[in-house]
Amino acid sequence: MNSKQRMNRMIVIVLLLLSMASFFTCYYLADVNRNLAFYMFYSRAFEFCIGGFLSLHLVHTPQGRIGNFLAGMFGLILLCYSFLFIKEEFLGRSFLQFAVLVPCLGSALIIYAKKQKSMVNRLLATRLPVSIGRISYSLYLYHWPVIIFWKLFNNTHDIGIDAALTIISVSFLLSTLSYFLVEQPSRKATFADKSILISAIVLIIVFAVFYKNIENCDESPWRIQKYDTTSQLAHNRYFPGCNKTTEGNLEMYDCTDPSVKNAPVVALVGDSHAPHFLYPLTVWAKSNGYDVKYFSIAACPMLLGDVHVQNIPSPEYEEMCQKGLPLFAGEIVDDPQVEIVLIAQRWDLFHNGKGFLNTSRNITFRDSKGKTVKDHISYYNEQLSFTVNSIKKEGKDVVILKQVPLFGGASACNWEPRLKKIFSQKRVCAYDNDFIEQWQRPSMNFIDSFAIRHQLEVFDPARFFKTPLLNGANMYSNIDHLSENGFEYLTPYFMEVQITRSV
Repeated sequence: MNSKQRMNRMIVIVLLLLSMASFFTCYYLADVNRNLAFYMFYSRAFEFCIGGFLSLHLVHTPQGRIGNFLAGMFGLILLCYSFLFIKEEFLGRSFLQFAVLVPCLGSALIIYAKKQKSMVNRLLATRLPVSIGRISYSLYLYHWPVIIFWKLFNNTHDIGIDAALTIISVSFLLSTLSYFLVEQPSRKATFADKSILISAIVLIIVFAVFYKNIENCDESPWRIQKYDTTSQLAHNRYFPGCNKTTEGNLEMYDCTDPSVKNAPVVALVGDSHAPHFLYPLTVWAKSNGYDVKYFSIAACPMLLGDVHVQNIPSPEYEEMCQKGLPLFAGEIVDDPQVEIVLIAQRWDLFHNGKGFLNTSRNITFRDSKGKTVKDHISYYNEQLSFTVNSIKKEGKDVVILKQVPLFGGASACNWEPRLKKIFSQKRVCAYDNDFIEQWQRPSMNFIDSFAIRHQLEVFDPARFFKTPLLNGANMYSNIDHLSENGFEYLTPYFMEVQITRSV
């Protein structure tokens, strides 16, 4: 073995070790911190190692036309497959764990095939692909800022066909201009290395200062998006004086003195509306000598018995609900330490199956034969009555937590930059009473009459929400959910509630 062969062998070993270490790091971080896995060089270095194998010609290319054709065609198939079918998750796992290899291997196979003998490579060597290749680095740099700008400006995470075409067009335009006005002149320039180094340092300092100033101007009208300072300063989702432990959908908050054994427990159960009351409840529990059990499943009615829920828009929630409801019975109702059960639900949805802005049902129930229950309101009333009576039979008290007022114009209260205000109509940041009467009043009346029949205590947060603003900030994250500003606002009113044992 001559010196060149020994060197190639050493390079192969180093590249293999680097690629394996990098890939396993990426695999691990994909579960722990996806941003690190995606953006960090050391977690994506295995992609460069694949290119290193090819650029150093450590693997001999196929000699015949058939071998080159198969290599190029299979590489193209892998690229097309990754473009069409690989999303953020692939086969139940993050695409950074295995699927990321598919486009890498596809690109490697296309490069691996000789361009003189591979039909795929000859097609890629024509004028249009070559022109795109020339601006590819600029395209790589510009496409992501354009995507982010589009999402921030339109306040959305979804990109439709029209938006995608616009983004692609703008990215190509900027990349082409950058190629001719920046890249090409830079390549032809004859600046001294010292001048380039000094210029780079100055630019880094200027950009750092510029970024810091932009960060500090969080509400300036020229910003495209308000800088997110509220989430950094927001309250915990529960009172810091309580120690949290988690087991699946069930959370336990130890709010009493550690020396107290078998402390009484107050349970909060519900759907995505239950978090509205978690912080206020843990504060209340800390002051009243209770621990807290918290059980929440999105879009799931807290009902006991043989209940089969069909979630039409979100089947995944349906499965979570069916698996989680037995925990409601076993871990909450059957727990002798639980003295009080607070139920927080999206009552406007569950009482008739429709919810606001819907004319057809989003939630239905199926009977024991698997058929859809026709009289939804009566069935839900019966099942809720059975649930409340079952909880009472276990010697526990039940408290109904009503919904916060629906805020139909939630997006109108959000901060907007001057650029968007130019094209927008005058905004009114206030509750729409007609909207509430149409979409929420029937469920409010239902809960009021239900509570009277079953002699239940009710906490109605709507009494305390005269405006959706707190110190000028929107208390809503969307039409029916509070933000953490809303949790903070609700806490002192919840502390005034006298939740007492009736037995």
